Amino acid sequence: MSPKYPGAIDPVEFIDWGINSLLNVLARLSGKFGSGSISKGHFLKETSVYRYDSNSKKKFSQAFYKLKQSGYIYFEGESIRITNKTKMKMVDKFGHQSNNYRLVSFDIPERLKTNRNLFRRAIKRMGFKQIQKSLWVSNRNLGNLVEIAAEEYGVSDYVAYFISNKSNIDQHIRDLLAKK
Repeated sequence: MSPKYPGAIDPVEFIDWGINSLLNVLARLSGKFGSGSISKGHFLKETSVYRYDSNSKKKFSQAFYKLKQSGYIYFEGESIRITNKTKMKMVDKFGHQSNNYRLVSFDIPERLKTNRNLFRRAIKRMGFKQIQKSLWVSNRNLGNLVEIAAEEYGVSDYVAYFISNKSNIDQHIRDLLAKK
């Protein structure tokens, strides 16, 4: 959908921007509080900049409702909780560099080809680099996001996840991880 006049905001792009902005705030706050849960009060305080007039309040509410309907958040009492789907979408906000390697190996049957492709895309977004056909490496501490992705795509029985501080191909791994 293109804007109707120069300088106009495309409504679809605006909603996507709003949703991504809200997800960024949620990811930052949930990391800050460590539990994946934040109070509605903290959230409203952090997002007050997005709600400066009645029209933007309405769009803010619509974007927030869309997050809930899309399965990115849910309410638990007075808290807003982010879902695994949010963690996977916002993976770049969650991991940090580590001295250890995270290795993922998988052998997912052909009958689950679609799920295998979705899992592969998820670990690529997490920053994993391919060493061999089904062996991937990262130096980011991603907590349990690999397990979450494997469960989300129904392939956890076919995935192995290792943490290692040394291998016989350390230089190759460092070179691979240095590439952008």
